[in-house]
Amino acid sequence: MLPSALLLSIAIPALGPCLQDSQSDSLAPYQPPGEEVTDAVAKQLEGLDPSKTGWPTEVLHNLAKPRLAEFVELIATGQAHELGRHLSPSYRGQTHLRPTELVTVLDRTGLLVRQAARFEHELSPPSELRSFVRDLLAPYASEDLGGHADLHLHAKSKIFTTDPDPSDERVFTTMALVRFDGPTPRGRLLETNMEWRIQWERMEGAAVGIRSIRVELFDEIRSPGPLFQDVTTQVLSEIPRYEEEFLRGSNAYHFRLDRMDGNVYSGQYGVSVGDVNGDGLDDVFVPQHGGLPNRLLLHRADGSVEDITESSGLGILEETQSALILDLDNDGDEDIAMACGPAVVLAYNDGEAHFRLRRRPLAVGGDKIESLAAADWDGDGDLDLYACMYNKKGPLGTVPTPYQDATNGPRNIAWRNDGPDPRPGRIQRWTDVTTQLGFDENNNKFSYAALFEDFDGDGDLDLYVVNDFGRNNLYRNDDGRFHDVATEVGADDMAPGMGVTVADVDNDGDLDMYVTNMWSSAGRRIASQENRFMEGEDEELRSEYLHHARGNTLLLNDGTGRFRDVTESSGAMNAGWSWGSISLDLNNDGLADFYAPNGFLTGPDTEDL
Repeated sequence: MLPSALLLSIAIPALGPCLQDSQSDSLAPYQPPGEEVTDAVAKQLEGLDPSKTGWPTEVLHNLAKPRLAEFVELIATGQAHELGRHLSPSYRGQTHLRPTELVTVLDRTGLLVRQAARFEHELSPPSELRSFVRDLLAPYASEDLGGHADLHLHAKSKIFTTDPDPSDERVFTTMALVRFDGPTPRGRLLETNMEWRIQWERMEGAAVGIRSIRVELFDEIRSPGPLFQDVTTQVLSEIPRYEEEFLRGSNAYHFRLDRMDGNVYSGQYGVSVGDVNGDGLDDVFVPQHGGLPNRLLLHRADGSVEDITESSGLGILEETQSALILDLDNDGDEDIAMACGPAVVLAYNDGEAHFRLRRRPLAVGGDKIESLAAADWDGDGDLDLYACMYNKKGPLGTVPTPYQDATNGPRNIAWRNDGPDPRPGRIQRWTDVTTQLGFDENNNKFSYAALFEDFDGDGDLDLYVVNDFGRNNLYRNDDGRFHDVATEVGADDMAPGMGVTVADVDNDGDLDMYVTNMWSSAGRRIASQENRFMEGEDEELRSEYLHHARGNTLLLNDGTGRFRDVTESSGAMNAGWSWGSISLDLNNDGLADFYAPNGFLTGPDTEDL
């Protein structure tokens, strides 16, 4: 059995524009002022109506979703007496909403995680619903609920399967995630995560009512308080243009700045951390989209920051998709490599945070660099570079083909660091060794991130590449040449890959991998319907689509570089619409935890993250 690991996720608004008007229920695509919706776009928008595209299960989902949201909100606000209006006249009952027997799976450094010891199959009478709700909320309340408790809970629900009853067209069943979180009477924080199997009944008109509720997953997580405190404004508010640049998403500037500088609605720029002036404190480099200067923030001893962008020489206005702070020329200070559109711009540090930009950057052609990775893969004492490519028009510029295992992406590039250039005015020599060293094998993906580690324990660095729309690559280092062995060793993880982090999750002395993908409730609802989705296709292809919507992946290393997928048994799968991730020991208990930012703002429903 795996050691207990705490998986935390946050919902963050995406940096892109909304696809719907946030002030209206009507569908309206984002468009620059003065431009009209084309007939082609209007036709595509009509396709979002499931009643017109032959998806009756999605019609049922759309009926049930708001009713479930209202139902859990009534619970969260202590209004159990109002729940009856969401029940079907033939309501049959429910299991205990808070199981009667909980077992502790983690009790360390103030964190307490408990799960259900077992689940009931038989329904209790409808008359017990209100008492079951009181039991569910008892840890949050200090008084009898009865509709009058002063609760301060956040409620969340999300339906991820919809199954009609083949024997009764009025009845259908959904599986839903249901979550409550908030303070307890003693000032602790409590989060309750559940999966409910809900049977619904269609009534007159478009109304639906709940016919039964069965709890099939239950976790309670208690902590003495927030693990982290948000000090963003406290630390950064004095830097120039803090509100204009740091408190706005990229959609605030999309179509408002010269697109020749690079303006991509999806954002995804990240930050880089390192000590650029040698004072022992980590500083922060903030890449920005085209038209806004990159920012270099110097960390002062008192915890404040100073913006030294202008004096550093790094405030270029070209879109900078990502950056690394690292010593490129082995002179003992930290340089910066920046991914600027189709080129890597190298900035060499004089030791005092003044940077000299290389006049001729490392170019990759017309495609766009998504991220950078660096390591001394050849063991010669200096850092080499690897660039992940997506495509020159951004995430929607090329249709990935085939969708679940695309092979029409651009070519990633590997550069070997050949040390100082003896020619006057030059600094470093770099050589494209992508083909020479074997990195061109299966080098046709939509790559988001890469990570160098010694996965097989043979003393040299291998490379894992995370790809959107398909299989990942694991380039094993065999005496200085690389071979893609991802499928052979069980690490290909065919999914919408976004990021990867490593940790020794099972404490056996080798590095395991946590790959962030996208958990899609819509994808799980649709791809699971054998009689409707991809009807006539083989089961293997359908399972690939299901895997695509499954969520994050945890791969355990056997010590030789072969991996076993333990995602579902570990509980590390559902972290939302995930992007990157990091591993760290959040509660200082000696075990690896994962932090996975997630979210994509898709419409007027701000809870749809």
